[in-house]
Amino acid sequence: MYVKTVNPPFPGPKSWEEYDRCLVSSLAEGPSGTLVVLPGNLGLYLAYSFGEAGGEGKSFLETYKNYIRLSSSWLKEFMALHREAAARAGVYLVPGTYVLQEEGDIFLASSLISPEGDILFVQKQAFLSRLERSLGLSRGDTLEGAELSAGGGTDDGSGLRKGLRVGLIPGTDAFYPETGRILALKGADIVCHPGCLERDAGPWVPVAGMWQQVQQNQFFCVESQLCGDMAGKTFGASSLIHGPCEMTPGQTGILAGGEKPGEAATAFLHNEERLNVIKKYSLLGLLNPAAYNPLMPSGEGETLP
Repeated sequence: MYVKTVNPPFPGPKSWEEYDRCLVSSLAEGPSGTLVVLPGNLGLYLAYSFGEAGGEGKSFLETYKNYIRLSSSWLKEFMALHREAAARAGVYLVPGTYVLQEEGDIFLASSLISPEGDILFVQKQAFLSRLERSLGLSRGDTLEGAELSAGGGTDDGSGLRKGLRVGLIPGTDAFYPETGRILALKGADIVCHPGCLERDAGPWVPVAGMWQQVQQNQFFCVESQLCGDMAGKTFGASSLIHGPCEMTPGQTGILAGGEKPGEAATAFLHNEERLNVIKKYSLLGLLNPAAYNPLMPSGEGETLP
């Protein structure tokens, strides 16, 4: 399975057309059925880069508020651009995170787009930071996933294998272990994390996020972190591709990435090797499924590996 992160460069304000052209070019590398993950707060970053969220001199909070006030047509254009890019490149695409308004509520959300350009599902962030609460964002109340229906690849890297299940953990949800555990109980093989950590967050903050989620649940994770300056803040954690420690070099839990902030991470995910790790020591198999019944829809999570 071939997966990668992409963090497009933004030397200055760009038109949607220029961004689309650069995006498709970067997505097109790799075999058919590739899974590509873009960074968190991409919607906000694009609005800022294009001068549509206030521009220079505005604080980060003001910029975010201006972004939230953008019309619904802005999100439609954002999604249409990424759906077209996924279809033209023939990849599964996670377009970072963006603000979604539904029936008066505002959510931070992400989604999975198919190689045909269809939105397979939308995942709303379930836990909010202090800043996100101050902005009036609402919490999502479900954790979704989708089974891949295209690709048909094999573990030699020729593409994603049909039938694999993909889940999303956007933003702050990475630091709440319930999110990864519920997705694992729902059968997630790969979890995608669009993140947005400030550069001075320190080396242990990322470890407390998706690294620990992977080691507790034994799925793969493709983590794409935003890198760049925006409204007085500098973002720059490394994008990483995680796997269970037992199948990674030096048992680090990292399959690829981490060299420099902003650099793309690319890896072949060998699912058979992951399944062998689980077969030898199944963490989920040691659980008491009944303890998770209040968190799970009826009938889900009752059969563990």
